[in-house]
Amino acid sequence: MSLSVGDLKAMAAPMALDFARELAPGGHVSGTYYLTKSPLRADRKAGSFAIWIKGPAAGAWKDFAADEKGDLIDLIAEARYGGRARDQRGAAIKWLRHRLGVASASPKELTIARARAKAAQRDREAREQQAREAKSRRAFDLWLSGQPMGGTLGEAYLRARGVEAGQIPNLSATFRFVPRLDYWRGGCAPHSGPAILGRYRRIDGRPAGSIHGTWLSADGRDKADLDPPKLSLGEYKGAFLPICKGETGAEVWEGAAPAPLVVTEGPEDAWTEAFAAPHLRVWAAGSLSNIGNLPWSPSISAYLVVRQNDWDTPAAVRAFERAIAALERHGVPVEPIGVGAGKDPNDQLRRRSA
Repeated sequence: MSLSVGDLKAMAAPMALDFARELAPGGHVSGTYYLTKSPLRADRKAGSFAIWIKGPAAGAWKDFAADEKGDLIDLIAEARYGGRARDQRGAAIKWLRHRLGVASASPKELTIARARAKAAQRDREAREQQAREAKSRRAFDLWLSGQPMGGTLGEAYLRARGVEAGQIPNLSATFRFVPRLDYWRGGCAPHSGPAILGRYRRIDGRPAGSIHGTWLSADGRDKADLDPPKLSLGEYKGAFLPICKGETGAEVWEGAAPAPLVVTEGPEDAWTEAFAAPHLRVWAAGSLSNIGNLPWSPSISAYLVVRQNDWDTPAAVRAFERAIAALERHGVPVEPIGVGAGKDPNDQLRRRSA
């Protein structure tokens, strides 16, 4: 009898933070994550490499800058043995067995260890489900506490970016302004200030239980001096921020006629696209990695994916290419839209207006 990789990861889950600190030292805890510099590449700044220390994925990791991810075995293999080839993963598994004290356990001891790991996992999953539900309620309450964008610093912020919020129909159905919102990322100095909150939705129109926040400066003319000034709260994989219905006048969950969908990474680019072309349906994915997770419906005849000018960042290029490939699996046309001058659509708009 031997323990499977799944058994080992379940046994290691309660010690995910200890393993994270050992394999990727120098980081800090932020909610369910341990954030640090990547131990797998030359990384100048902490925060782009996250290891889950709670939840079903405890021990898993993601390098957001390189758009790479893996489980605890992958992390051990990469950090200690230099790669994820079969022999390197084998060495990682052997190392983990020793660290967990089961390398020379008897069959009876292995049976007991497996049973304890599974029971502990069930308990964790129940607690984590409760935590997710609480976070979803908090996200909705925060969004509901906001006010329509008209006449607020949120509207002033869009105007400073060259976008007239009043000319984007139904903007406040997704976005609201909050005069004072606490910054919810750990590891940073406490901050509370004006912010724009967007509510993510699922393909059937249901709120996803997650929100996107953009913190603003005190006068609303720029983003707040935070790193980063934009964060999402709650699980939003596969969800989206609907910005503009387009000429169909209906959302996809309302049975809209088939039409192209413009997709952007963040809401700022989506506001810009909706302002420039209100006849198009526009969504923001919330992050580059979430673009490839976007769903399809018969109301979507094609995806027009806005690409930022980040050709000098290989990780971003690879992430964009993976997103395009993922959307192509829906079986409808997928067309990348390049940006001319500037970094992104909003930068281009402001250059034109200067």
